[in-house]
Amino acid sequence: MATCSDVRVKNTSNPPRRLEGGGFEIRDIMSGASNQDLDPFLIWHELPRKYSRPGEFPGAPMHPHRGFCELPYCKEVSGGNTAEYGAMVAKDHKGNAVEVRSGDFEFGTVAGGVEHEALSHPKWEGYMHFFQLWINLPSAQKFGQPSFQNAKSQALPVVTLSESPKVTAKLLVGSLNGKTSPCVSVHVPMEYIDFEAGPNAEFSHQPPAEMTRKLAFVYRGGGGGGDGP
Repeated sequence: MATCSDVRVKNTSNPPRRLEGGGFEIRDIMSGASNQDLDPFLIWHELPRKYSRPGEFPGAPMHPHRGFCELPYCKEVSGGNTAEYGAMVAKDHKGNAVEVRSGDFEFGTVAGGVEHEALSHPKWEGYMHFFQLWINLPSAQKFGQPSFQNAKSQALPVVTLSESPKVTAKLLVGSLNGKTSPCVSVHVPMEYIDFEAGPNAEFSHQPPAEMTRKLAFVYRGGGGGGDGP
């Protein structure tokens, strides 16, 4: 169980599944709450862990974005022939490309606009598990210059909060126990942390006071947090 001393749980939901991108299935994590309760968080999707055969994963063909930040997190790509073919290549309309591996993260300030795609090699097969979070930008920054911060998994700090039961925190954005992610949210105060907890583990986390919206998603196993229903 995770706790946060000044938080009361306002809403819980079981995210529905639907098709996205080129036709892959996602879980729409934030669909159970109103936009007013979630701002500046816009959309949060999970691409659930699944094994794909060669040519089965359709990816996300070239498409545009403008006016917000997009934060793709590759939880896992493994198995099959991943070592040979990788799993995903993200490329923008200017030809900039990056290969995405397990644990990699990007903080993309889309702002004035980009087009990009995320596609796997046609011969690739293996497991894939992704998350994609969209964050609203203040009005003054919505048409600014796009910028991107890419971090490989080994560059993202992992903080051990407990040894037994094991509890770790991977810092995608933010700081904890003296460690800080290399990816910085310039325009919107936020943290983005991947907590992993062993059976029967309990831990607490207190975000900075200016972060008034708090979201949690249990993507594997079970648990609860905060006070209230």
